[in-house]
Amino acid sequence: MSNGQGAAALDDGTIISWGLNGQDAAPPVIPAGRDVFSAVSGYSSSGQHWAIVVGDPIPVEVSVDVSVSTDSSGPMERPTRVTDIVALKVSATLDGGAPVPGRVTTTVIAPDGKTHTLEPEQTYRGTAEVELYPWDHEQVGTYVLSTAFSGSPYTVSPVETTVDLAEPSPVVVTTTGPDTWYENSTRTLCFELSTTDGSPLWLRSTEQIRITVDGRPDLIQFGEFHRECVDRLDLDPGTYTLHYDYEGWSEVDSVAWSKQVVVLPPVATRIESDLPSSWHYGEMPASVEVDVFSDSSVPAGITTLELDRLTIGYGSRLDGGGHSQIRITDEDELAPGTYAMVVRFRADDNFRDASLERTVTVRPASFTTTPPTITGTPQIGSTLTAVPGTWSPAPTSTGYVWKVDGVAVAGATSSTFTVPASAAGKRITVTVTGDRQYYNTGSATSAPTATVAPTTFTAAPIPAVKGTAQVGKTLTVTRGTWSPAPSSVKYVWKANGTTISTQTSSSFVVPTSAKGKRLTVTVTGSRTGYTTRSVTSPATRTVAAGTFSARRPAIKGTTRVGSTLTVVRGTWTPAPSALKYVWKANGVTIATRTSSTFVVPARARGKQLTVTVTGARAGYTSKSVASYRTATIR
Repeated sequence: MSNGQGAAALDDGTIISWGLNGQDAAPPVIPAGRDVFSAVSGYSSSGQHWAIVVGDPIPVEVSVDVSVSTDSSGPMERPTRVTDIVALKVSATLDGGAPVPGRVTTTVIAPDGKTHTLEPEQTYRGTAEVELYPWDHEQVGTYVLSTAFSGSPYTVSPVETTVDLAEPSPVVVTTTGPDTWYENSTRTLCFELSTTDGSPLWLRSTEQIRITVDGRPDLIQFGEFHRECVDRLDLDPGTYTLHYDYEGWSEVDSVAWSKQVVVLPPVATRIESDLPSSWHYGEMPASVEVDVFSDSSVPAGITTLELDRLTIGYGSRLDGGGHSQIRITDEDELAPGTYAMVVRFRADDNFRDASLERTVTVRPASFTTTPPTITGTPQIGSTLTAVPGTWSPAPTSTGYVWKVDGVAVAGATSSTFTVPASAAGKRITVTVTGDRQYYNTGSATSAPTATVAPTTFTAAPIPAVKGTAQVGKTLTVTRGTWSPAPSSVKYVWKANGTTISTQTSSSFVVPTSAKGKRLTVTVTGSRTGYTTRSVTSPATRTVAAGTFSARRPAIKGTTRVGSTLTVVRGTWTPAPSALKYVWKANGVTIATRTSSTFVVPARARGKQLTVTVTGARAGYTSKSVASYRTATIR
């Protein structure tokens, strides 16, 4: 039955049971005087099972084959030694040769009569492998191995075999490598142990092999393998007497060796490089040439270019002439600023490392421009338009300054310009300015227009409002042709019929209070001898919320855990009344601040940071601008 439960009826009708109602699940005890019974146990997926077999135990034939584990497939032409692994192959079969399942237990009887029993091994298809390791037979002499097989309902007597073990083979030490080397070199003197007949070494402890130095008790190297080199002793330059000792099973297989060795100081090196001390943004060199010299021979090793201990570009191995070329990619481009850069040489054996430090200044780049042009008729009341010309690269923001006979016109900062009466008899120019991150502000001025001629108007037409009806935008009034020209003009701006501004300029910056309303402008012209007249424009579209003009923020500070980073947010037009700073590591938000400073947390290590600056102001749509990624946080 399952779970080790069962019952049996004996020949006298007696019932015996096990594992039922809390009984022990061990084999049942057969009453004396009954026929021979054997309790056979077994296991399945549902648990332990027992069966009762009537009759005598079944005889089993057990054989034991003794061998020595070696790397050779042929006969072993040497004695079996205490350092060998002795292998027993135990076979259990019935008379017909069928394999028998069971358990093999081996008792080892040493030459001095002491015994110990090895862990039992289960047979697999009638065979079990038993191994005696050197620690199972440390004595020289004859060992008796008693192998017992057990497995119900089988019966077998223990099988005894003998093994004669000889003392270990003598050991020799062979040295390779130089007895003179350079400090920190891995090419040092090495030792290799072997036995004279190829038998295994006696290895019982990690301190059997020792490499020591005369007069330096602090320097000791223990070996775990038959081959050891001196490179782990970390010897300073000088002359030393070196000792190598191996303690085996006894004196017969122990060995000692000593010799004088010399450690030389590494050869000094120096670096020369064409790394420039300055360049403009966008003109970082594509490669850096490096030459490494020594006073004795051509150095060997790798050169790298570093900034704040971070490698820039791709390091390069020196060629046979001590020259290398470090390649730099566009991804390594540096923003304008001053940097401490290091050309570093990491030497192979025999040479010292070297470095060349250089302060590098990256200057802002400059635009390439063509002069702007002015379209339109240069006359009183006409609108002129500035065509910016060609800029390379394209600026991210553009400004305009209109001038009459070289004098800037206040408020004339859009790409269009209405010629005022004061310009009569004068010439007009426009200066276009451009901005872009990491570039100097560029500017270009147009050729002057023809002289502005005086004119008169014959009517007072309905004025038109030009520009975008949006908070912060500049609207320009085109009042049409008046005849004659008024000597003074007044502009009254209204929002949903309520006066919000009275001006004498034809341009008007939409205020926050106008949001959601419709604007009109009433143009009032006056001239000596003429009746003052007012005309009102059609209403504009509903005034939309304003938008910011903002530059990409920059992150200043050391990119290291615990350092304080500062956000330089650049110029916002107009200035926001509230700011929020959202910090991200590899694109994932880690902090939101209202301050422009940020202490780098530990979880940002190994990542790159960005900051998104969000500005808000009444009447304006909030705007968010994100910085470039920082260097990887250390």
